[in-house]
Amino acid sequence: MRSASIQKKLILLGTAVVAVPIIISTYIVINRIAHEKLVRAAIETENLSQAVSVSVDQWNAKLSKVIQALAENSDTKDIHKPQLTSFLVKINKIYNEFYLVFITDKNGIMVARSDNNELTDNSDRNYIQRALRGTPSTAEAVISKTKKEPAICFSSPLRDKEDKVMGVVVGCALVSDFAGSLTYLNQGRTGRILVSDERNRLIARTDNKRLETLDSQGHVFLKKEVAVFAHLNSEYLDQQDRKWIFSSNTLKNGWRILVERQELEVLEPVQYVKYISYIFSALIIFIVGSLLSVTIVKILAPLSDFTKSMAALQRGNYSHRVPAYETAEFKIMGDAFNQMAEQIEFLFEQNRDYQSRLIETNMRLENEAVDRTQQLAAASKMSALGEMMGGVAHEINTPLATIKLITGQALSDIQSGIPDIDAIVLNLQRIDGTTDRVAKIIKGLKTFSRSGEHDPMELASLQSIIEDTLVLSEDKLRKHNVDFQWEIPAETIELVCRPVEVSQILLNLITNSIDAIENHETKWVKLTVQDLGDSITIQVIDSGEGIPEELRYKIFEPFVTTKAIGKGTGIGLSISHGIARGHKGDLYVDSSQVNTCFVLTLPKNISEKVNLVG
Repeated sequence: MRSASIQKKLILLGTAVVAVPIIISTYIVINRIAHEKLVRAAIETENLSQAVSVSVDQWNAKLSKVIQALAENSDTKDIHKPQLTSFLVKINKIYNEFYLVFITDKNGIMVARSDNNELTDNSDRNYIQRALRGTPSTAEAVISKTKKEPAICFSSPLRDKEDKVMGVVVGCALVSDFAGSLTYLNQGRTGRILVSDERNRLIARTDNKRLETLDSQGHVFLKKEVAVFAHLNSEYLDQQDRKWIFSSNTLKNGWRILVERQELEVLEPVQYVKYISYIFSALIIFIVGSLLSVTIVKILAPLSDFTKSMAALQRGNYSHRVPAYETAEFKIMGDAFNQMAEQIEFLFEQNRDYQSRLIETNMRLENEAVDRTQQLAAASKMSALGEMMGGVAHEINTPLATIKLITGQALSDIQSGIPDIDAIVLNLQRIDGTTDRVAKIIKGLKTFSRSGEHDPMELASLQSIIEDTLVLSEDKLRKHNVDFQWEIPAETIELVCRPVEVSQILLNLITNSIDAIENHETKWVKLTVQDLGDSITIQVIDSGEGIPEELRYKIFEPFVTTKAIGKGTGIGLSISHGIARGHKGDLYVDSSQVNTCFVLTLPKNISEKVNLVG
C-alpha cells in the first residue's frame, strides 16, 4: 500500500512538472494571439472608419454638388414654365440616388416635382427655411412625406438675375439606400456602421435594424445611442454586456461615423485555437503521464516487494525473504532485509520458548494465588468464628442449663409419687423450644463454617437466610450494645441463589458495621429489603459517617481495610463482592446516604437453565 501511494505521488508530481509549463505556455501563447487579434481588429476598424468617412463625405459632396448645379442651371431658373416637371423627371433618372427632386417658390410651396405627385407645402422643413435664407448647401435627415420613412434631403437656393432667392431646389435620398451603399464595408457577422447627423441623431445603420420615426415635431431619430460617440475610447459594453471594438470619426458637415464589431467574433478563431491547444496539451500530458507511470512502476517494483515482505513479517511469516535484485541500491536493501528477517525468526523462536515457560509459571502462580486466597478466606472465616465462639458458647450453655434445671424439676415431681402432669408437659414444651434454639445456633455455625461456592443454585427464602444470619450476630450486637433494626416485606421473598454465600455476605456486612461504630456514642445498624420484581435490594446501614472518598473506589480490593492493625484481614468485602458478582448481582457503597451504607442487589432468577435443589 505504501509503495502504491509513493507511485501515485511520483506519477502526479512528474505529470505536474510537465503539465504546468505546458498549461502556462499555452495560456501565454493564446493570450498573445488574442491580444494580437484585438490589436489587428482595432486597426482594421480604424481603417474602415476612415474609408467610410471618405465614402460618406464623397456621397454627401456629390449629391450636394448635383443640387447646387441644378440651382445654377438655366432650365430651373424659370420656376413657372410647364416643361419644368419633365426636366426634373430626366434629372431624377440621371441621378437615381434621389427618389425625389422638387422645386419650391420663395414661400416654400412646391411648383414642380419629379414623381408627378401632388404638390405640397414644405415651408415647415428646416432645410427649406435655411435655403430660403441663402444657405448655399444644406443636408438634413427627415421623415419623408412621400415614402413615410427616414430620408436625407439636400437643398440649395434658386437665385434670379438680381441674385435674390426666388425658390429652392431639393433632392431627397432614402436613408435605407444610403445605408445599403455602405453594407459592403461591414466586417464579419457583427460588424456594423452607424451614421449620426450634427445633432447626434442616428440617420443610417447597416445592421438591418429599422430606424425609429420622428416624433410629431420631427425632431428625434431613434434613441440617442450615438450621443455617446464623443465619450467612447476604443471599446465599450452595450446594454447586453457585449464588448464592442469601434472607431469614430467626425465629418466636415458635423456628421459622425461609428464603425464597430463585437470582440467575441474577433476572438472566435482564438477560441478554436484554445480548444485545439487544450486538447493537444491534454494529449501530451496523458502520454507523459503514461510513460512516467510505466517507468516509475518499473523503478519502484522492488519497493512493492519490500512492502509485501514487511506485511508478511507483520502476519508472523518470519521465513519470508525478498528476492535478489540487480540494482546495487536495492541489492543492499534486500540483503539487509533478509538478515533482519533471519534475526527476527531466531528471536521469535526464542521468544516462543520464553512464552511457553512464562505461561507455565503464570498458571502455577495463579493456582497458588487461588489456593492462597481460599486459605485467606478460610482464615478470615475462622477468625470470625473464633470471635463468635464465646458468644455462641454462652448462647448454647444457657439453654442447656435451662434444660438441666427443667429436667431436674420433672424428675423430682415423678419421684415424689404424685407427679403434676400439667407441669411436666409444660416443662417438656420448654425443653423442646430450647432445643430448637440450640439447633438453630448450631445450624448457623455449620452453614457459616463451610464453603458454599460449590453448592448448586437453589430456590431459597430470603427471610430464612436473614434469620439464620442474625442468630450468629445477636451476641456481638448485644455485647457491643448496638441497636439492630430490620425491615423486610411481610410476603415471602424467594430467589435462586446459594444461601450459604448470601448469608456470608450479610454476616460480613453486619460484622463490619458493628466494628466500624464500636467507639461511636450512638450505635445502630439497620437492614432493609426492597422487592423490585425481578430483583431484590438489601441495604445495610450503620451510624457511621460513611466511607472516605479516597477509599470508596478501592474498598472492594483485596487487603484494603479501615480496621485497626490486627483486627481485620481486608479480604471480607473483596470475597463478598466476588460472591455478589457470581450471583449476577452487585455490591457497592451508596455515597448519597449520610451514614455508611452498603447495597447488595441480587436477581431473583439468575437463569432459566438453573438446576433447582430442594
